[in-house]
Amino acid sequence: TPLQKQNPETTIIDIPLDIVYVQDETGSMGNDIAALVSLAPEIWDGIDSITTNEFKMSVVGYRDYARYPWGSSGDHVYRLLGDFTSSRGQFVNAVNQLTASGGGDNPEAPYAAISYLLTPSHPCIDSNGNGNCADGHDTPYGHQPTFRSGATRIILLATDAGAHEPADTTGYPGPGYFEVIESLTNNRTVVIGLVPGGSGAVSDIDVLAEATGGSVHSTGAT
Repeated sequence: TPLQKQNPETTIIDIPLDIVYVQDETGSMGNDIAALVSLAPEIWDGIDSITTNEFKMSVVGYRDYARYPWGSSGDHVYRLLGDFTSSRGQFVNAVNQLTASGGGDNPEAPYAAISYLLTPSHPCIDSNGNGNCADGHDTPYGHQPTFRSGATRIILLATDAGAHEPADTTGYPGPGYFEVIESLTNNRTVVIGLVPGGSGAVSDIDVLAEATGGSVHSTGAT
């Protein structure tokens, strides 16, 4: 198997990993992002300590569509802050670019961010709905990280809020649960949730993790 037990407390992973850190950048995540910035080197070192094959990390931020009542003016659905790198310093620099602001209502756009992330042919995202993708908070075409063929894909999804579901949100332009699950499954991508309170706190994240063979952990833990 790709996982080998070294001792009861340490699992050594010997397959190549492409890990995307996907961070909710809405206002409520301010304290969490500040903590992450200081912990980024330890996150890298922690992964490095349990892998024997090459791993690479990328950093992505998301908020919501910049349209009332879902998001705030200037919100972005997705932005790539750092492509995959095997450099600890480059990963830390990408994490340092994360910010916290906006967000509008409580649910956010993780489904839209994941859908874009895993779809190289995804069109640009017109965040404010003005008919073009020329604004600074829009997402241009082709801003996905460069996944390696043969690497196991992992999304570390850090958030404190659930996702907008178009079926329950009239006029919402983003994808729904079934579409994002299909994308995750087709791309063999595992979701690991990082949520204040851990499993049970945000049901949408629990479902993504369960559907992809992942797990949910509390950001209040180490």
